[in-house]
Amino acid sequence: MWEGDTFTAVIKFLGHRLETPYERTSYERPSHEPNWRFTELATGGLLPDKRWTYTFEEVPAGMRLTRAVEGEPGGFFKLADPLIERALERQARADLATLNALPEARR
Repeated sequence: MWEGDTFTAVIKFLGHRLETPYERTSYERPSHEPNWRFTELATGGLLPDKRWTYTFEEVPAGMRLTRAVEGEPGGFFKLADPLIERALERQARADLATLNALPEARR
């Protein structure tokens, strides 16, 4: 995972397969620091120009992940923004549940 890397995210939304290309625009992890962050920019698809920032911070209970998104919806997505936001929140919760289950599966 490095600055300048590109990838395509594939999701299923309202029964449709959606592909969105991304570019990692920053990656910050100071030497010997447990905290780090990176930013990705959607470069196409149905939600172009959305910037996602992921921050990882060490906390007493483990690691805290904060995800923030910047950008304005346009066209149809301006009307559907609340629906999209709820779908993204559900997906984030499912992703976190999967991540939390990984250490348990290794035991």
